[in-house]
Amino acid sequence: MDLAFRMASRAIGTTANNPAVGCVIVKDNNIISRGWTQPSGRPHAEVHAINQIRDKTSLVGAEIYCSLEPCSHFGKTNPCVESIIKSGISKVYVASIDKNPLVNGKGIAKLKKLNIKVQMIFNRDIDELNNIFFNSKIKKRPLIISKIASTLDSKIATASSESKWITNSLSRSHGHYLRFKCDAMLVGKNTILLDNPDLRCRLNGLQLFSPNIFILDSNLEIPTKQKIFKSKKRQVYIFHRKNLDKKKLKKFNKFNVVLLPITLKDGVLDVNEAILSMAELGAQRVLVEGGAELLTQLINKKLVDILYWFRASKLIGKDGLNAVSNLSVSKMKSVKELKLISSMQIQTDTLEVYERK
Repeated sequence: MDLAFRMASRAIGTTANNPAVGCVIVKDNNIISRGWTQPSGRPHAEVHAINQIRDKTSLVGAEIYCSLEPCSHFGKTNPCVESIIKSGISKVYVASIDKNPLVNGKGIAKLKKLNIKVQMIFNRDIDELNNIFFNSKIKKRPLIISKIASTLDSKIATASSESKWITNSLSRSHGHYLRFKCDAMLVGKNTILLDNPDLRCRLNGLQLFSPNIFILDSNLEIPTKQKIFKSKKRQVYIFHRKNLDKKKLKKFNKFNVVLLPITLKDGVLDVNEAILSMAELGAQRVLVEGGAELLTQLINKKLVDILYWFRASKLIGKDGLNAVSNLSVSKMKSVKELKLISSMQIQTDTLEVYERK
């Protein structure tokens, strides 16, 4: 089952709107095939593993280890349980029940009804991975991952907003890998206006897996000449305030852009509503690369689940731009506290990973 988890890990960030699932097929104590959910969720892991076996007779009497309960409903693909039943597999090991109401034990029940043995094997890593999918589907709450690249004194840019490059090239590559492992990114309008990034994954071989982009721009002030609008291979979504002038909306008609009106609260877009909308659109893992304003808003609302903080061995001083803005902390009991889960040296930089307490 540990190997099934590793197979599922291969699919993280590429499967939305489907979960990242891995499976291993075993016959006579030998692994005869492995599978994982393919890009865009098709085919599913079980079907992928079964399809890789040329001699289908070798599946008769085999066992399959699945990181998630095989689906039993018709969607964009046929139910995985049907493929398992037809293959002649005699026993199914499952690490987690699929809490999606469309499944939720129905796949296991169907297998048992046809005298296929099913055994549950708990795996903590798989459970945590599957919970990301369950929360996005049931609680409408994707995993929010924030990334900061700063100096040793927590500055993300000079007073003139210059920030290229604070961290070294290896740290930046690690940041691009985070993009690959997420199916959506969230940024504020100032990031697009000041830096004009394309927000692609620039790792060789992974460029096509650049995540969809969500931008917070209440008044649709971003000009369409920005790099972010030049890609036709991924979707750009812009959250804006309701009841905007229709002329402002029309300028995006020629671009691969979806406009999403949401509520304005205290002069800023309601980030809770934005995250809810992202989950409804299939986002399971969201990488936030916005500036201090957006990060601070998310921290204040207790929405940051994991924080990757890349620190360079450099100093800018008090005139630099802070990584985190005003958290309105006047007493120690109001301090925002995170849990450090790992730390590593990346040449001259340090990466610290925190999770919400």
